[in-house]
Amino acid sequence: ARLVVLTRQTPPMKLAILDRDGTLNPMGDDYITSADEWTAVPGALEAIARLNHAGWHVVVATNQPGLGRGLFDVMALNAIHAKLHRQVAAVGGRIDAVFYCPHAADENCSCRKPAPGLLEQICDRYGVERNEVRVVGSCEAHLQAGAALGAQLHLVCTGQSAALRPGGALPAGLPAGTQLHASLADFVDQLLPVAPGFVFDAGALARAAAFGRDVGAVPGPITSAYSSGAHELLSSGTARIITGAHDIQMPEPPTAGSLNAPGVEPGRTDLTVETVRSYKPNL
Repeated sequence: ARLVVLTRQTPPMKLAILDRDGTLNPMGDDYITSADEWTAVPGALEAIARLNHAGWHVVVATNQPGLGRGLFDVMALNAIHAKLHRQVAAVGGRIDAVFYCPHAADENCSCRKPAPGLLEQICDRYGVERNEVRVVGSCEAHLQAGAALGAQLHLVCTGQSAALRPGGALPAGLPAGTQLHASLADFVDQLLPVAPGFVFDAGALARAAAFGRDVGAVPGPITSAYSSGAHELLSSGTARIITGAHDIQMPEPPTAGSLNAPGVEPGRTDLTVETVRSYKPNL
């Protein structure tokens, strides 16, 4: 007899390396020196949460020469990033780590972007193939560092690149092959496939819509399946009915108590996004 050992290959880590200033927060007129000065770009933190829910790890890589120039100290920088972590967590996301270069431009270090040292440290830490990494940011230096790394490059048209538009000519200074997106949320829209889910009441519809997904429903008139609250969400464009129940592997149609899964309770006729995720991970 021969012993056959079956092993399950671990899928490679999906990693996105984001710039901070101009991508996650507005640029401002000068350095951000305290947590009180830090605010998020609308939709950016929710975009990170969507990446996380689709299995992506997110790391931030940022030049912070204000440290080297003495404009703020490490405690102030840590407080800024603690606020960033809290606000991302509040919308259901997670940033694995923030890597920063503290050096001024005249210090000639290897970690200040556009040098790739900071990004190389991240790839070494997480053991990822560099050509599979998505490098996403709004400034040339971040993309140039990504090009030196051999990563896949995505420019978001915010911050320093707010004057650019997707579909336009690639400006000089940006590496060849860089893809342009209107925002970080737009990048995520294009990266992630649509994963429909099924809901039967306004609350579940709102939760599903919060994940930035189109929402599918069992066939039939909207008035027979949704409350007035759901009508308001649909008419406002927050969510959109796109499919029937055949697009996901579950009973047709689902009924209260027919699924032995979290999110369905006896006597209720709604199917929450949590239940859908048990059938369709990464929703």
